[in-house]
Amino acid sequence: MNYVIIGAGAAGLSAAEELRKLDPAAGITILSAEPEIYSRCMLHQYLGGERSLSSMRFVPEDFFERLNIDVLKNCRVTSIQEAEHNVVLEDGTLIPYDRLLIATGATYFIPPIPNFRDAENVFGFREIEDIKRITASSEKLGECAVIIGGGLIGLDAAYGMMRRGYQVTLIEKEPRLMPLQADDYVSGLLKQVFEEEGCHVLLGAEVKDSVTDENDMITKVVLADGTDITCDFVVAAASVKPQMDFLEGTSIQALYMNYHIHTVLSRFLKKTDIHVNKGLEVDAYMRTNSSDIYAAGDVTGLSAIWPDARLMGRCAARNMCAGDTHKPELYQFKNTANFYGLVLFSAGKTVVDEERYEVLVQQGKTSYRKLILKDGILEGVLMTGDLSNAGVYLHALTHRLNLDGMRGRLFRLSFSDWYGIDEESGEYCYTMEGRDYS
Repeated sequence: MNYVIIGAGAAGLSAAEELRKLDPAAGITILSAEPEIYSRCMLHQYLGGERSLSSMRFVPEDFFERLNIDVLKNCRVTSIQEAEHNVVLEDGTLIPYDRLLIATGATYFIPPIPNFRDAENVFGFREIEDIKRITASSEKLGECAVIIGGGLIGLDAAYGMMRRGYQVTLIEKEPRLMPLQADDYVSGLLKQVFEEEGCHVLLGAEVKDSVTDENDMITKVVLADGTDITCDFVVAAASVKPQMDFLEGTSIQALYMNYHIHTVLSRFLKKTDIHVNKGLEVDAYMRTNSSDIYAAGDVTGLSAIWPDARLMGRCAARNMCAGDTHKPELYQFKNTANFYGLVLFSAGKTVVDEERYEVLVQQGKTSYRKLILKDGILEGVLMTGDLSNAGVYLHALTHRLNLDGMRGRLFRLSFSDWYGIDEESGEYCYTMEGRDYS
């Protein structure tokens, strides 16, 4: 059996490891568009000089040799020949497969702002090569940066750049930073710590235009209110939804597709019959609708977090080996972050209609906890400062446990709340449901 994996992130490498465990004699090939294997979660620390490239690796140095896995780096996939079971590389090389896993992840999107897609000083913040282009540009053009997008990636970029001494203006069109993960209060804390470090933060501001010089480099971005901001380069870190009209008539049918997924998929899936919804559609066994092709990780649109990518990769691997493993129960949408000592944990819904949800807040001098419930079920949690027992709330959130019987101690939950006693042995036993909490 010959297995091919496109992508060397968490999903792809977890799948490769599982495949080797299940099929010791199989051929396993990993195709990576990048020159190195590393964790993208640490890019801001790499830019800021806190980490070296070697310290960003998340597998041992002998991983590929020990598991007898062929890895091809710096190779880009241009298409898939489904009938022939070939992956086609940019240089025309054909990589044959019996089973194929697509684990290409997600990438950034440059918004359709005038000059942005033509100027050479507009960058993403997704790969090591992006970091190299940013530092090379700053050495040549200057260190005044504009970052478009105040989500987690935008804050990561701002953090790394300020660590290098860059002058940074961060622009977010929503009224708060990390709009998907934070509420107004936590956003205010984030804004304060970034501004204290010298970042110029603009909220509720949208870039509509730009000014270029004689070399077609962007020298100013122009906001919707006419304000212009001088810069030496721009980093696109905004999460926007593109138009879908251009997909009509192609084999990719999109009901909803976010920009990250579109740019990944369109590279080599346009002429296949593989279905796309939020991302690459998979069934309960991580299979696409195309024979012998599976998918895992960000590219599926199911989840964008590391643990889920690993779970999906392992599940796909088992089924590629003729297993019968159902798609894993994924974590809730969650993020953790630490910026200048401000640590936060966010999972599930964090901003809701308070007429439809119950919102509970506990606030101290150095901590903030917010729980969102509906009909006794925890729907969201947001914490800063003391993150102890964050895993307990993630557990309750993931398993949709009813917390009505715990009303008196919702901010003091621990895993002991889900332990019972085995009546026959007298031992503690772990339970998720069915325990009487009254």
